Amino acid sequence: MKKSLITTALLAAMTMLSPVMADDEFTVTTDDGYDQNRGNYYGFTIKMMDTFLDATSTSGADLASFDEVVLNSLSLQQRTEGTPSGSTVYLAVYEYSADATTGTFVGVSSNSVTDNATDGWSTFNFTDVTIAPNKQYQYVFVTTNDAGRLTSFADYKNNSSQFGFEMSNITERLPHGDGVYKGNGLNSWEGFYMPNVEVSLSATPEPTTATLSLLALAGLCARRRRK
Repeated sequence: MKKSLITTALLAAMTMLSPVMADDEFTVTTDDGYDQNRGNYYGFTIKMMDTFLDATSTSGADLASFDEVVLNSLSLQQRTEGTPSGSTVYLAVYEYSADATTGTFVGVSSNSVTDNATDGWSTFNFTDVTIAPNKQYQYVFVTTNDAGRLTSFADYKNNSSQFGFEMSNITERLPHGDGVYKGNGLNSWEGFYMPNVEVSLSATPEPTTATLSLLALAGLCARRRRK
């Protein structure tokens, strides 16, 4: 009888736990209801919960409910006209600082992309890069993905490069600090423009009390088996 009760309780806890531990996949895109502009830039700042971005989830979850998410990839729509920079760049991620002259290194893309002004989207992929959806981050174009050469934000200038992409005019809707960088000093901004982006994120919610119940019951079952 006791074994039956424990099994029933264990199954109930697992039922409670199932939706809690399910992974949520998010896609975040720039609101595209604005005229496009084009240019070559050194980077941009953005947070995944800005008002000019649209976030959708495979499960209908709210991105704001997660303290941290995994950055899987970030795609940019390359500019389709003008002279390409010809640069081959990686995308480095830094936690934003208000003066845009310092920053904490978070990670860098595992692949590079060449600016050849071709039509379509180019994707930067990431491994083991975690960000907070409600925090601001600087995404800057660099010529290396050697983390040792990027950890010091001051060294960014020595490894910086330009990359050309399509931009949306987000007039009067950019929070303070958002925008694209005109210079590698990272304190020179271009108006109210943001790159057209598509970002892939994934998140796993924190375990709830159901997790603790499941662990406790599993331990109880193990003890009774030993007896």
